[in-house]
Amino acid sequence: MRDRLNSTYTDEEIERCYGEFYEDVHTEFLKFGEIINFKVCINGAPHLRGNVYVQYRALESALVAHQSINGRYFAGKQLSCDFINVTRWKVAICGECVKSRYKQTCSRGRTCNFIHCFRNPGGDYEWADSDRPPPK
Repeated sequence: MRDRLNSTYTDEEIERCYGEFYEDVHTEFLKFGEIINFKVCINGAPHLRGNVYVQYRALESALVAHQSINGRYFAGKQLSCDFINVTRWKVAICGECVKSRYKQTCSRGRTCNFIHCFRNPGGDYEWADSDRPPPK
């Protein structure tokens, strides 16, 4: 993972920083309703890098989140929110990435157009990657 982001950071530092980011951003999105998936891209391709995907149980929650978050600033950058049509996460997320337990190993490297994502702390939402229902 280190080569993908910046060779000056260790994997442990990247994981710690992502954990802090996750806590801040995930907590903010939880204010709008029940989340059933939360992914942050680590892809090298500019059109995917840094994308955050939040899937809510209810459309109303997604609408309120969009109205509240779109245009706000986070870490000095203005956020731009869009609705996307991902109906199956298993097809959208790189299978090689999932098989490696999110170690970011993929034979396509930086040119992969499937989502490579950080592993959420505690494995949050990993069940959704296989299009399974949430645990009860």
